[in-house]
Amino acid sequence: MKLQFLGIIAVLFLLAGCANLPSQNTWNSLTGQDGRTWGYTQIQEAAQAKAIFSRPFNAKGRGRTYSRHQIKFDQIVLPPNSLNTLKLRTYCLDKSDPAPKRNEKLYLVPVGKMIDSQIFPIYSSLMKYSHSHPEKHTQIQRIIWNLRSTKNPSEIRNEDYALLDTIHPGASQIVHSYFNTKKLTGMATDFLSDTAGKFLNQHGLGKNLLNQQNLVSTALHSLSQSNRQVNSILRSLESMPVSGLIPNDNSDYSLLTDGVAVKATHRGGARSSELTIRNTTDHPVVFQPAQFALESKRKTQRLGVGGVDNIKQEIEDPVDPVRYYITFIARKDLFRGGHNAGHAFVQWIKVDDNSRFTKVDAFGFYPDPAASQVSIGFDYRTIVVLKIGDDVPGRLQNEYLQHDGIAGDTILRVRVNEDDYRRTQKILKNWKTQYGAKFGSKKVPSDKYNLVLRNCLVFADTIAKAIGSKAYPSSMNPSNYTVKNRISEVIISKAYNMPQNHVARSWDLPLEIPQHAIMPYSYVQELRNKNASRHTSIGQLYPTNLSR
Repeated sequence: MKLQFLGIIAVLFLLAGCANLPSQNTWNSLTGQDGRTWGYTQIQEAAQAKAIFSRPFNAKGRGRTYSRHQIKFDQIVLPPNSLNTLKLRTYCLDKSDPAPKRNEKLYLVPVGKMIDSQIFPIYSSLMKYSHSHPEKHTQIQRIIWNLRSTKNPSEIRNEDYALLDTIHPGASQIVHSYFNTKKLTGMATDFLSDTAGKFLNQHGLGKNLLNQQNLVSTALHSLSQSNRQVNSILRSLESMPVSGLIPNDNSDYSLLTDGVAVKATHRGGARSSELTIRNTTDHPVVFQPAQFALESKRKTQRLGVGGVDNIKQEIEDPVDPVRYYITFIARKDLFRGGHNAGHAFVQWIKVDDNSRFTKVDAFGFYPDPAASQVSIGFDYRTIVVLKIGDDVPGRLQNEYLQHDGIAGDTILRVRVNEDDYRRTQKILKNWKTQYGAKFGSKKVPSDKYNLVLRNCLVFADTIAKAIGSKAYPSSMNPSNYTVKNRISEVIISKAYNMPQNHVARSWDLPLEIPQHAIMPYSYVQELRNKNASRHTSIGQLYPTNLSR
């Protein structure tokens, strides 16, 4: 009885001492039990990681996606200035904890904190093997559970030993040696735990110790585990509740090294997850997935990182101190008052971070108000109504002065080089002396405006062509952009004193007027749709004082 009492005291002393020690899965200076409570160092790292993701990302293009067959699993290279999205297969590392839930905040930790150093090389080989053999997911999961949870090497199936020896020569011998060492140290612990358990039960202190997790744990130690049983256990883990709410903090961000941050996105369950890794350094970084696990601050399964299904990599366009942009903007209505064909114009932007100065010019092509055949008062402005086909004096107008701003209904902002910027500004300067229009037998002099042939849209289109494939698809032509009844037939007919269905063919132009009207909005909208990946948002343009 005296020996029994001393054993109980020893067990209680051990339990009390362990409560104040960092567990095996602790990272940095974590202080809480089971590594689930963050220390100051990790909070600081998460803040640095989130700050990296908060920076604007200017992608050069849509990025490239690599499939599992194109990926060298143990040596994933993260290019300089890149954003990398990895879709992973994962494996449960714990005996009976519930699986992480959807949107669970997971952070990246070194898996070496959770796997004994003696069998860690075998675990690494197993994870690398899993990358090219997704069909072996269930068997690999069973092996991991047995390596981490079982006490007897005979409980590992012969087929599992055969697989281990194939992917890691000598694995069977290492595993048997590991379990023999573990058995010697475990015998005393088992005796003390059993003695303490009997004592607690005799005094009514051991009630309710068996729960769903214990039942799952018992099933894991069964020699007769089949693939069906393993999958059944996984489903049980995925359906088990998790105590406590998902934390409202940055615990889904991790810092790999200076300038390289990770954000984990979890869709729920134990078999897959997603990592987004941003490398903001000017050199490539090698990432080894098998060296890490995903962990929640809540008590859920820790997930070993297995096969990588695919990687999407986008390369950032480095931000130069001086940058140039050309913007195509269109309004559905010239003055937003209706009854007109709309308006398109072009904006030039030069951003100089060195001097903290942004230069913005915006111009559109208009008929000279003095040339109006019919004038309609509109507030303090004048809407110019022209007869179809008339060539009248035209002029370039500063959009800020003409419309008190640059707001539009659709916009495409394209980054260009300095040569493109200067070449298009030269077009602007020489528009009224060098750029006439010719359609069939109809010629429009360069100093004239024509409602159909040489208008605001043709001006924008000329700029778009000048910067080539960066903005202008060769299949697009402004003469294709007509929308039936965009301008009211009745209004035009009355203004021009023409029959409602009159077809204007005073010169060789295959357009029915006024049944169709050129629509600048449609042109710029399609330009934007076909070049969506090239569009520069206002956040990417930063710093500017623009409103869009």
